[in-house]
Amino acid sequence: MGDGDVNSNLLIARSTGDAQLDTAVGQWLSWDKNPKTKEQIENLVRNGMNKELRDRLCCRLTFGTAGLRSAMGAGFCYINDLTVIQSTQGIYKYLERCFSDFRQRGFVVGYDTRGQVTSSCSSKSGRWKVFTGNELAALFGWWMFRSWKANSSKEADVKSVYMLATTVSSKILKAIALKEGFHFEETLPGFKWIGSRVKDLLDNGKEVLFAFEESIGFMCGTSVLDKDGVSAAVVIAEMASYLETKNLTLAQQLTEIYEMYGYHISKTSYFLCYESPTIKRVFEKLRNFDSPKSYPKSCGVYGILHVRDVTTGYDSSQLNKKSVLPASKNSQMITFTFQNGCVATLRTSGTEPKIKYYAEMCARPEQSDKTFLEEQLQKVIEALIENFLEPGKNGLIWRSV
Repeated sequence: MGDGDVNSNLLIARSTGDAQLDTAVGQWLSWDKNPKTKEQIENLVRNGMNKELRDRLCCRLTFGTAGLRSAMGAGFCYINDLTVIQSTQGIYKYLERCFSDFRQRGFVVGYDTRGQVTSSCSSKSGRWKVFTGNELAALFGWWMFRSWKANSSKEADVKSVYMLATTVSSKILKAIALKEGFHFEETLPGFKWIGSRVKDLLDNGKEVLFAFEESIGFMCGTSVLDKDGVSAAVVIAEMASYLETKNLTLAQQLTEIYEMYGYHISKTSYFLCYESPTIKRVFEKLRNFDSPKSYPKSCGVYGILHVRDVTTGYDSSQLNKKSVLPASKNSQMITFTFQNGCVATLRTSGTEPKIKYYAEMCARPEQSDKTFLEEQLQKVIEALIENFLEPGKNGLIWRSV
């Protein structure tokens, strides 16, 4: 037995006066095989840092919007070798419980498709175009519906066809759906909400072609009820091959989509805020803007048509004033629909100390002046920041470029 093991055993035997904490310390020092993170906990025990130990060891990582995320370091609520191993073990246990032949099936490895990796190069200009998640979604939505029409019988009912997106994503699928006759639905942020809703639709005999979230990924078809970069890569390759036969690039096709269904120009960013009371104050002011329980009717010179507050379950666009989306009381999220066609959402991050904003100018097909639309979007964003977020007054830290 090495000296480190002897020291750990001595520290395990040392009581902090808190039975729960003593158990957690003992478990960590017994299970952690990484000398660096193990030493971090040993030093905290040795120096009597009980509050720090409690913060690190007496709570667990939880699944947020897009997975398990935390700072790297020692402790059950941090990302480290031990918590990664335990999470993997948890997946194994879950699969074992769900499938009796689990051990014969083998193991499936999944991954996150957050990187926007699809690019297009014009042979004429020689310039590369890297698409945003929302731009890719416009291409996917157009292609998946076109493919459905081409492969469906005349008796196929477009009213049974659905596409979905999370509420912080582009509304381009909504615009396509309105013109083509299929259904579009929004969900709360996170693919767990998309997957759950898609399953409900499938169970009720509906056909789901495509779903996405702008910064997470895409679901093409329903073979996998989750973001799936493999199938999305195949679909985008198929699309690009078809467009090549028409002497079109992906970028040119994107322009055609916007000219047909209306330009959808979006911008997303955030402010850092490390004080929870400040975040709460920002959002509570919006709920009590001119008077108690009164949302703003305008933002600077821009009139507001509707307000949806998912935190409280309020939606002014509904007859009963209740949000169609489930109330999410543990997070802050308010969406403003402006009279000029802009839709802007302010929300807190599920994993980081941020106030995010998602803004999109949703234009009608006849509004084809892209430069003007971009200018209008930027002005609305500036008004949101100045009138609603007030970074100087609230001590918000601008995103570093």
